[in-house]
Order: sequence, then structure tokens, then C-alpha cells
Amino acid sequence: MGFTYLSGEEIKVGDQVTLFEKPGKIELVVDGPSSDASMNWHWTKFGGGIRIGEHGEFGRLFIRADSLNADGYDYNNLKFVSRGE
Repeated sequence: MGFTYLSGEEIKVGDQVTLFEKPGKIELVVDGPSSDASMNWHWTKFGGGIRIGEHGEFGRLFIRADSLNADGYDYNNLKFVSRGE
């Protein structure tokens, strides 16, 4: 399945991003079942998505897969900055 930014790049763990002009880092990308318990929990509970950490005053933020589309308010404000490690 995979997720992409509006700019077309694939969303990957470690990416540096901004969300509503606040810096953050992609901590988790859940796009299918996994042997990792945390990822599987997000898959089962929300149907996948991404988690952004270090996001200004908000701490961690999970954006559900159904919001990662052109109509999603959060998604339209998620900007790719650079690839992380």
C-alpha cells in the first residue's frame, strides 16, 4: 500500500517533516499487518497510518490511513523536508 506526501515522495520512517509549520519526524509507518506489536496494534485499531514524533507542543501524533489522502486536513498540511537516518 504505502503512503506518499503531496509532493510525491514516499513517506518513510526517519523523514523530517513539518505539520502545520511545526517540525517533526516520522516515527512509524503502518501500511499493513506486521510482526511488530506496536505496528500491528495501529493496524488493527486504525487500519494503519503514520506517527509523527517531536511535533512541537503536541508530542506524538498519529494520522490515520483514511486521513492520508488529498481530502485530509492533516495530510494537506504535512510537508516533506528531508530524509532522515
